[in-house]
Amino acid sequence: MSIATKIKIFKNIFTEKKFRDLLTKWIISTDQPFTTVEDISFQELIKLCNPDAKVPSASTVKNDIMKDFDHERGKIRTLLQV
Repeated sequence: MSIATKIKIFKNIFTEKKFRDLLTKWIISTDQPFTTVEDISFQELIKLCNPDAKVPSASTVKNDIMKDFDHERGKIRTLLQV
């Protein structure tokens, strides 16, 4: 197995952080309501893909998105001060 293949496999290992980051990105990019994560069908889909996945609550998703927003806003403020 090549090193490139091993790196690809390693990058695709599930972590809660990666899952929450990608979930946040998907909710923002597809303009989904935060409550999408509380839909039973959505939770069943996630559990089918990974039974160990912990689907965050809508309020956790909102907090993650607001935290990302505040971080990005700070970066923009820094850039504009120059």
